Amino acid sequence: MNDSPDAYLQPGRFVDSDDPGVIALAEKSVIGINGELERALALYY
Repeated sequence: MNDSPDAYLQPGRFVDSDDPGVIALAEKSVIGINGELERALALYY
């Protein structure tokens, strides 16, 4: 099993994470939120 999360963080067929609009929305959504966990939770919920 590969322990590296890199494979799961790449854009894919159904995940447009490299789209400029998606990146801009994600960045805007976490303004003022500190910490990786808090930012991930804000984006998830």
